[in-house]
Amino acid sequence: MREMELITHPAGLLQGSFSISFIFSLMTHNFPTYSLLLSDTYGSFNDDPLQAPFDPDVTTLTDLAIVRDAIEHGDQELPSLRYNQKVPIRGREEALAHHLLHLLVDWHDQYEDILRSADIYNGVFINAASRDRIGGIEPFSVAETDNNLRVVTSNLSYLSGIKNRVKSLKTIPNQDNHLFPNGTQFRSEVTHLLLRRNNTKAKLVERNTSDIPHDSKDNDLRVQFVDTFGNLITGNERTTEEILPRLTQAAHSERRRIKIIIGENGSHQTLPGYASTSLEAGETGKVLAYENGRHVDIVRKWLPGESAKVTTEKSAYVLAGRPTERQAKVRIAFESEEGFENL
Repeated sequence: MREMELITHPAGLLQGSFSISFIFSLMTHNFPTYSLLLSDTYGSFNDDPLQAPFDPDVTTLTDLAIVRDAIEHGDQELPSLRYNQKVPIRGREEALAHHLLHLLVDWHDQYEDILRSADIYNGVFINAASRDRIGGIEPFSVAETDNNLRVVTSNLSYLSGIKNRVKSLKTIPNQDNHLFPNGTQFRSEVTHLLLRRNNTKAKLVERNTSDIPHDSKDNDLRVQFVDTFGNLITGNERTTEEILPRLTQAAHSERRRIKIIIGENGSHQTLPGYASTSLEAGETGKVLAYENGRHVDIVRKWLPGESAKVTTEKSAYVLAGRPTERQAKVRIAFESEEGFENL
């Protein structure tokens, strides 16, 4: 079993864990120090989380831990270093964009003070534009969050999950923008340069943050992301307000049994499971649901000695019928004196 530290969510240990075109950069002063490049141009189509070449969210947190350590130890070479990580994401664009943006916003909330003290900020570049003609597609947008994160995205909808954190928004017109030629099909070759805050070459147009669309999938609890080990990460606004308090209460009670109903397109799977306070606290061989920051993680805890093949075949993702990220809805029924009560 792999252990990983989710820096933002101490209770959330996963058994392993994760790409629209997506560059995420940690920047010092006015140029990127750490770049996470997630793009639909880096590999072939793949919508199966279990076949991802590596887990991008764990990789991101590992890289950020290195940068954080360098800041805390006052490493003088940090401002001149540039880190680069590429992630192929074609086939899972929406799920990875939303998941990683939430991950970065959460990380920045925790380390905002030391980032500002070191004059460092992060950036995310998301590129998953339509392959249609340039004149008919959405222009790239540039957003700044209230905790020092810079985002350049080909799709404004990818900001919907962090809409309330965006403090400024601009777009770069597809025509006469002084950055790329009119009619080019390869905007992403240069639009990532907008991660540089002092880029004075490009012609940017101010927009209102209210132009960012509401996340239409935020009304129901859904499978938001599946990691490479088949663990399910679920969550939305309801999670914090309704589900997490009930889950925590159940985890500390004698009635820890739950039913997890996961489904889409009229069909569903019901997984018998247990409310837990963490992966470590749960019983091996059982499906567990526990709080991980703003999310509910649904994980089958491995039995000692199980092979990678077995843990994959018995993962929560496979047991739930391979639910589609950002589509499959989740309901949790809690044990009561009368039986099970849906929430």
